[in-house]
Amino acid sequence: MKKIVKKFIEKLSGYKVYDISPHKYSLVNPDFDKNNWFSHESYLRQCFSEKKIDVVIDVGANEGQFGDFIRNSVGFDGRIISFEPNPSSFVKLKNKAQADDLWDAFNYALGKEKGELDLIAHEASVLSSFLKPNHNFSDTFGKNVESEKKVRVNVEILGDVLPKIITDLEKNNIFLKMDTQGFDFEVFSGIGRVLDRIVLMQSEVSLIPLYEGMKEWKDSLSVYESKGFEVCTFFPILFKGLRVVEYDCLMMKSIKKE
Repeated sequence: MKKIVKKFIEKLSGYKVYDISPHKYSLVNPDFDKNNWFSHESYLRQCFSEKKIDVVIDVGANEGQFGDFIRNSVGFDGRIISFEPNPSSFVKLKNKAQADDLWDAFNYALGKEKGELDLIAHEASVLSSFLKPNHNFSDTFGKNVESEKKVRVNVEILGDVLPKIITDLEKNNIFLKMDTQGFDFEVFSGIGRVLDRIVLMQSEVSLIPLYEGMKEWKDSLSVYESKGFEVCTFFPILFKGLRVVEYDCLMMKSIKKE
């Protein structure tokens, strides 16, 4: 019945109808959609609809930019759970989350082991990392390297904390977004049984490594693929001249059984 109604609305209005959530729809001008079909927001909107995403896990949330993006640009109206260890960034994140009934924010990092680590916090807070910047970082960002300080932060394991935050975890279709400046693989290594509920995932991968000791992007993708994920596409997020430095890599859970 829903398909019939959608087709009727599309025929009547001339617009494409997208499912954003079980109870929310978006009308998109087909000309605009055609010209922008590969934009990040348009692609995520389609993926969220097809995969019936109802929870977004935002790891490395910084000041809540990604939460704003999926609310305002993608149109997601489900639950957002954000994690940000940097105390100064968390203040702004918390303020945004408190203004949204379906947005929770937690002031700790995620990794493969529970404990404490020194976060190298930069004046440009989006560049903060547990890893030390290398020469590529200095060449790309210059003086931002000089304004760093260490902040001791707590580290939890995603597979341990998420079942306590979401009590009916087995009912959800989760989108996991990781943006941790070279620490995504550590986050993923602590995923545990939560893996079964993640149907869509985004990880930041660097073609030009910016931090010492960060995992090679091809090695990370190999591990993600071994856990049942397939690469959908890459969105460039940082350039150095004509070269792409970093991508957001979007992956979905494979339909094929291991």
